[in-house]
Amino acid sequence: HEEIGDAEVNIKGYSIFRRDRDFDTGGKKRGGVLLYVRNGLNAIEIDSREHKCESIFVCIKILGLGNLIVGVCYRSPNAGREEFDELSKVIRKHTENAAIIMGDFNYGEINWETLDASAEGGEFLEVIQDCFLTQHVTKPTRDSNKIVDLVLSTEPGLVEEVEIGCPVANS
Repeated sequence: HEEIGDAEVNIKGYSIFRRDRDFDTGGKKRGGVLLYVRNGLNAIEIDSREHKCESIFVCIKILGLGNLIVGVCYRSPNAGREEFDELSKVIRKHTENAAIIMGDFNYGEINWETLDASAEGGEFLEVIQDCFLTQHVTKPTRDSNKIVDLVLSTEPGLVEEVEIGCPVANS
């Protein structure tokens, strides 16, 4: 929340892009998303405040290659239809160009090897497939046997290695 200053979460050598949760979740106005971008990379925040889902996006200008969109998203496990629709809209918009989108999407019922899913996960999987995204996480990301934290890219070569490390806070 806004009472926590950037200096409290600063990592030396990185710029902070954050979007604090701006709605109340059961009496607790806390949470949101945060993205660190290494200093020296030309990153600017783009339209993250225009949509109603927990996400933040930056555009990184890469000399000689153009722009790369990088985003972080969070989807609550009990998200409603409106949040799903907003998240889908944002993913579709930002994957029209080269993009990497990562975060906690809480779709643990999707089998990423067979691309099977329940109805709810199936809708999300359809968005991923419609946008021709590659999902790079191949192992469970928490204590469960589910893959809920994802790294998605518009081009398979944009992400070369994903390492599952110890959890930072809850995810």
